[in-house]
Amino acid sequence: FFFFLLTFWSLFLLFLHFFTFITAFSETVYGVQIKHFNISQKFDLSSKSNLILDCDYSYNENDLNLVIRWFYKNRTEPIYQWLPEIKSRDVAEDFKSSFNMNYVTDVADPYTMFRAVNIFKPKLNMSGKYSCRISSLVNDVLREGYVYIYGKCIFVLFLGPLRLVFCIHCISWKVKKNNLFKCIYYEYDKNLIQNW
Repeated sequence: FFFFLLTFWSLFLLFLHFFTFITAFSETVYGVQIKHFNISQKFDLSSKSNLILDCDYSYNENDLNLVIRWFYKNRTEPIYQWLPEIKSRDVAEDFKSSFNMNYVTDVADPYTMFRAVNIFKPKLNMSGKYSCRISSLVNDVLREGYVYIYGKCIFVLFLGPLRLVFCIHCISWKVKKNNLFKCIYYEYDKNLIQNW
């Protein structure tokens, strides 16, 4: 019985060491991981001025050549790219006028401080899919989400005695002659229906 107990205890310790090794190895191999992906799914231009897209991540000493990229819709080139090791930051030309380069998420960590995108007074046509991609020599991770940017109602419809209001927003505008705008794509959100 004593021999059996000793054998069982030895196998248990061996398994424990093996499990600890595998856990440590997997943490080292997997490298950078996205912890939180925070974007405003609905952004009201009439009450907010800064659209913040944040992609918080964890990394370890093996994450060499860390690169943070933000993509818009299905573009192959990023709208924002940051390489912390060489302190290089690039913004796409059509986003430069709205991009806040002074926005910092974490002053204490030089490898996460400029990870977020801060767009000042975004335009309606900036609605769509945004993707955060973080790469290193060890790992490559991606998260994406949709941002719906809207302004004041362009059309309000009262329905029945309940006085429900459907607020319809213009998502895409087209410039016509004499600098007049024509709304070419309308959208409404059931979550924006409210009691008037």
